[in-house]
Amino acid sequence: MQKTSEKAEWNFYPWNSASIVAQEGRCCVVRTSRGYLSGYVTLHKSEVPPEWANYCADGLQCLAIHGGITYAEQNGDWITFGFDCAHAGDDERPELQDPRYVLELTKQMEQQLLLYAARIEEWRKADFKRKVEIISEIRATAKLPASTGILGLLSFLGGWAWQAKEDK
Repeated sequence: MQKTSEKAEWNFYPWNSASIVAQEGRCCVVRTSRGYLSGYVTLHKSEVPPEWANYCADGLQCLAIHGGITYAEQNGDWITFGFDCAHAGDDERPELQDPRYVLELTKQMEQQLLLYAARIEEWRKADFKRKVEIISEIRATAKLPASTGILGLLSFLGGWAWQAKEDK
């Protein structure tokens, strides 16, 4: 966890936003100008692989993060990850308008990212079947429901197609 003095140095989005409606530790929730909520967590670059500054990095979109990661930005030694509550059907779920609930989803995102980072070397060496098992084990730790985003689904579909071709 970051020290208070380090957090004071976070003069970048979302931490410099006047639209923060909830925060705890290194997690925060912002209400956008369109009215929906977005959750963000900022991690030190030493906690995650460098390629994760791109939210399309292998496996990231398959974690139990509401609608998948839709934001990843590196600012100095920090990488901020985010998701939004502006997906199809989100407006029909009242809990996604509650900053406390979205903050819990954000803390879940933090946990998912840290668990995956701790197993990244195992992931890199694994065959496709084992990669699916690793992601499934990490997703199983999520307490709140979180649908995989479209990029996660495409990633797995592409992997299955590749694996089927290799199995022939």
